[in-house]
Amino acid sequence: MLGQLIKEIVELIFKRNLIYNNLVNRDKQLSCNKFMKFLFCNLLVLLFVSLIHTSGLATGTALSSPNISIAQSLILNANSIAGGETNRIFLVITERSQYNNNTFMFYNLSSPNPPILDILEFTSINATTITLNIPPMKVYTQGNLTYHYLISRGNFWKIVGIKNRILYDFPTWDQPLDITIIESSSLDMSALPGNAKDYKTMIASRLLYNNRPESYFCNFQVTFVGVLRALYFNGVNVLTSASITSSSFRTVSAFDTVVFPGQKVIMLTFIGYMLNVSSYSFTNCQYTNSSRPVTPSYTTLGIWDTIDHDNVVISSHLQSCTKSNCIQCYEKYPESVVCLKCASGYYLYQSSCIAMCNQGSSYYYYTVNDYCHSAVINRGFRCATTTCTNTSFGFNLHVDSMGDDVILAHYTVRNPIFGNHSATFF
Repeated sequence: MLGQLIKEIVELIFKRNLIYNNLVNRDKQLSCNKFMKFLFCNLLVLLFVSLIHTSGLATGTALSSPNISIAQSLILNANSIAGGETNRIFLVITERSQYNNNTFMFYNLSSPNPPILDILEFTSINATTITLNIPPMKVYTQGNLTYHYLISRGNFWKIVGIKNRILYDFPTWDQPLDITIIESSSLDMSALPGNAKDYKTMIASRLLYNNRPESYFCNFQVTFVGVLRALYFNGVNVLTSASITSSSFRTVSAFDTVVFPGQKVIMLTFIGYMLNVSSYSFTNCQYTNSSRPVTPSYTTLGIWDTIDHDNVVISSHLQSCTKSNCIQCYEKYPESVVCLKCASGYYLYQSSCIAMCNQGSSYYYYTVNDYCHSAVINRGFRCATTTCTNTSFGFNLHVDSMGDDVILAHYTVRNPIFGNHSATFF
């Protein structure tokens, strides 16, 4: 454990450029001896801080003897939480991660576990302690989980604008980011200071609390303009799309139904570019344990900050992902495990990994996230009005792609006079 901790501290120092930027750049004649002394001192300081960090705020069996197959207790010191009983306090269980600049930053997004496994509310709050029982949960690989202690206030969106990096997923911990953070009542990238086009990525998050005691699932629709690179319900990406133009709103549906666990919280995370979401809705909802319809009832909650976190080593009582060619699993319903990501060369179709997006007489389209989808997924939008002459037409496009092959097609509103084709491909 100590060797691994020192290795991680060394990686942290170098990857965050703490030594190179602060020392080497200012003193080109820095001797090896001085450098090693400085490194050793930093290791001692960071090791000490790490040991303090894991032994202060939280206690309970979830930390002292973690066993994910049974219910575990977790206790927080209420004196350390600003605002005390006026806040709602949540435990966010994730793959190993940090919460920096109001954003979860992960160590391994290729883990068999989804990045966010569960969110639970601390319900017993008094003047001295805040307690929670963590129910048994399914984990698919050994390693570190991180328990984040999150404070919720208000119902605003926390919007993070990133100027120096194009992201299609949650950021990773070793990515230096040029970040601007705001709180907003609406999910609109133009609310960020300056020119919205200067922000290569926007990440916006908010919590949804299910007021009903039972779990239910729904279809999910979003009306937006811009590029929606990912839409996460906790750790499950349910939608990737883009509007037709940079100013025309479009309504699209999620890849699959989404689940609201009974009296629990979902973290809704939008990742995109030039994004403005006017509304989202849940339709055709049904209880998970029956086919009875239900009207969704939920409360929106703002994310204020995290107060601390603990890393928990999980090495036993692991589950097996039995889905063929699947590399990331998720328990969508109790005792019902679905696939979230497929191995290279396979595509996700109704929770199965298949070699081609072609099922009998039905053809499904490949998407940027290796899904088989029933509709073409837009990967950009038109920036300006099309100009036409007798012999040509022209327009400006924003193509948002991770290096995949992209088909550009220009559709006419009616059959052109020079032929009967409804689209021109490039």
